[in-house]
Amino acid sequence: MKKIVGLTEEFSNLAILSFVQVGLESLEGLPNLPMLSCLNLSDNKLTGGLEVLADKCPDLAYIILSGNSLKDIDVLKPLAKMDKLLDLELCNTGLDDLPDYRMKVFEMLPHLKHLDGGGLDDTDESGEDDESSSEDISMDGLSDDSTDDDEEIKRQRSTYLKSPAAKTKDNSSAEAKKNEEAADDENVKPDQARGVKRQHKDENKTDAEPEIKSS
Repeated sequence: MKKIVGLTEEFSNLAILSFVQVGLESLEGLPNLPMLSCLNLSDNKLTGGLEVLADKCPDLAYIILSGNSLKDIDVLKPLAKMDKLLDLELCNTGLDDLPDYRMKVFEMLPHLKHLDGGGLDDTDESGEDDESSSEDISMDGLSDDSTDDDEEIKRQRSTYLKSPAAKTKDNSSAEAKKNEEAADDENVKPDQARGVKRQHKDENKTDAEPEIKSS
């Protein structure tokens, strides 16, 4: 199982940390990072284990989990302990396809202000914001006062939204709609006419090496 290596408590002053598309399957090995405010875990192979974040990174205000396979919404329950968590990204995890997804997440995480870049009543669930709105996401409440850190957090979200992986959901939704229309015409079940496969890089990599930024 691919886990975190090479990151020790000597990095306890980190404000921003990224593990993007490194095949991460577990958060085992994550040290105590009491000042961490932004964590990017997008496009990995995580299915749960988020209780580690609540224990090790209590100050997190922004978490990107987009592109992981989180099929059960209950895996988010440990995040309810994180009263400083304001922004959460769950695009293309499978959770965003569930009925009443946004309502359920906001009920489970009462401190949350933004989900996939929008509030509870926002209908844009898939991160289809234009570039300017992506850059304008609120950073209220972040524990680190540095403007550089705020800009880096905005960059993390903007970078993910522009990535091919983030566009997979948009493309698959459009394709699914087209296939459903075709299925109606041919009396075929829509599920038989759709299918998008995710591709994962670095399959042979045994450990995840961190991209780190000191505060």
